[in-house]
Amino acid sequence: MRPIPIGLALLIAAITSATACHKGEGSAGGDAGKGATAAKAVRTAAAGELLVDVEKSKLVFAMVKDRDVANPVKANVMLRDGAISLAAGSARITVDLTTFDSQIPVRNERVRNFFFEVTATGWETAELTIPKLPDAAVASLRDHKGVLRAAVEGDLKLHGKTAHVAMTLDAGYGDAGELWVRSTTPVEVKVSDFGLTDNLKRLSSICMHDSIDDVVKIDVAIQFPAK
Repeated sequence: MRPIPIGLALLIAAITSATACHKGEGSAGGDAGKGATAAKAVRTAAAGELLVDVEKSKLVFAMVKDRDVANPVKANVMLRDGAISLAAGSARITVDLTTFDSQIPVRNERVRNFFFEVTATGWETAELTIPKLPDAAVASLRDHKGVLRAAVEGDLKLHGKTAHVAMTLDAGYGDAGELWVRSTTPVEVKVSDFGLTDNLKRLSSICMHDSIDDVVKIDVAIQFPAK
């Protein structure tokens, strides 16, 4: 058998890499064994806090590549920790970036390692702190067991940098007394606010995309167990 010319071999490798990173969201598989389940760790609640149910909570990231707004890349991301205190009017969540799962293993590895750089100490998580929940929202939850379109502001720490984040949230109680919180509209986070523009360009180049948008939209669905 005649050897494959080096140039042809490189072309085949490039096509294979591009195809793997461009697979549609419906492609079979994922890599649930590599971080798609929330990390198990000892979690401690401060006085008055209610710990988040990490097994019943998740975020969905949506990223636009090649200006294809109609078909964003979506990925589930789990929480590592979190808590809310209605008495203090505060909340916090820790997002486990190692659980980024778009159902395409090669994409997951590239996003985790080349964009988030999760192997670096302290960069495997993102932490959102909400120091003050709106008084009206807390009162509505207490008196009416629900609130719609609450305007909430917090500080998000990612990749060693902290930026302000605004969001609109709905919240209420389920039949079993569990507290749920969901985003009314997707939360918008700008990659450039965290000094990750170069990482985004590197990811785009590796995956052979013309572009990946600076804004990531995040749907939030969080649950806290009944008291």
